[in-house]
Amino acid sequence: GGDAGHGGFLEIAFDTARSERTVRQHAVSIYHKSGLAGRAELSAFFLEDLMLPVDARAASIEGA
Repeated sequence: GGDAGHGGFLEIAFDTARSERTVRQHAVSIYHKSGLAGRAELSAFFLEDLMLPVDARAASIEGA
């Protein structure tokens, strides 16, 4: 539900000595700049890369 994201932001805020609102605003900015809709798409983006075979990952890094 809607509360799932709040625990993560609150924990990050506590760990980084920032307000939950600041952490949320930073996350929204990151999502916007990356063209991703939110946490689920960001996770999928990284998981997709992790699921690539090692050879494909190396080629992807070299081509960047």
